[in-house]
Amino acid sequence: AEFQRNEAQDLVEFMLTDLRRRLDAVGRLDVLESVGERLDASYSKQDPARLDPDALGRQARVLTLLGEVDANRGQLDSALARYQEAAVKTAELLRRDPGDPQRIFDHAQAVYWVGDIAWKRGDVALTRESWTRYRDHGARLVALDPDREAWQTELGYGHRNLGVLSLEEGDASAAIEAFTKALGISRQLAAGHPDDSAARIVLADDLAWLANAQMRFGAFADAERTLAEEAAVHAGLLALDSLFRGDAEDGSLEQWMLAPVPPWWLVLVRTLMHWATTALPVIVAVPLLGELLHLPRAQLPVLMASLLLGTPILSLLGAVVAAL
Repeated sequence: AEFQRNEAQDLVEFMLTDLRRRLDAVGRLDVLESVGERLDASYSKQDPARLDPDALGRQARVLTLLGEVDANRGQLDSALARYQEAAVKTAELLRRDPGDPQRIFDHAQAVYWVGDIAWKRGDVALTRESWTRYRDHGARLVALDPDREAWQTELGYGHRNLGVLSLEEGDASAAIEAFTKALGISRQLAAGHPDDSAARIVLADDLAWLANAQMRFGAFADAERTLAEEAAVHAGLLALDSLFRGDAEDGSLEQWMLAPVPPWWLVLVRTLMHWATTALPVIVAVPLLGELLHLPRAQLPVLMASLLLGTPILSLLGAVVAAL
């Protein structure tokens, strides 16, 4: 009997992990719906207080799966009920072990999805309540382990979600505050991983949201600076990945090693060419953008100087990464 029970638990775990990922990749989570319904019915017959943590965690994941199936079908009321029930289970797990980071993370995901469905249903109050709790759980995770980037990412998501919500409600000031906090995190993560294009895309996204909020608030000078930085990040993303790829493919790099000039000089020239074709056009366009956004002319020299100093440094750092 013990062997059969373990086998059954392993099968459920496979369904909720490997099989779920494979079906999700092809958009067929609905295949698991009937199995999930039976599992949920089985778990519901038992006293939650007597379920061990593994069983309670599996029930929460089954409910999340069923909620996602309902959400994909547009059945938002049913999806919300599923996610809320899953959040009750993860809250119980967190109550049993309040200092466990994984329990905090799992409950944070549960309350996030409650807020996501509430947002789609137009329930702003429930959305703010849920996403505020999600943000606070992210802050708890960072407090427990400040150096873990996954927790910093969660906190950044939390700030960003609340910023979007505040912007939608017309509170540009609160949105600026939230997006600024999210941007601080994405800056740090992007700086720590200059070769990670995904981190730089998140950085550019945070800059775009912040600029949007600044324009809504009427802070056009700040928005202009933020948009210029966003453009610089995008420009670097477009070209850095292939900076030396063509030279490696056509054999030019080998010729560089045989050239009568130091290789570092050739690399510097190539990097400056990259900067001139990506960042320089952005800098040239800054005065025009400043006029369109009514940037005070006294602030234009400061902005130009910061871009002229910062963008070459970004290109140099990106060249190092592209060469690896």
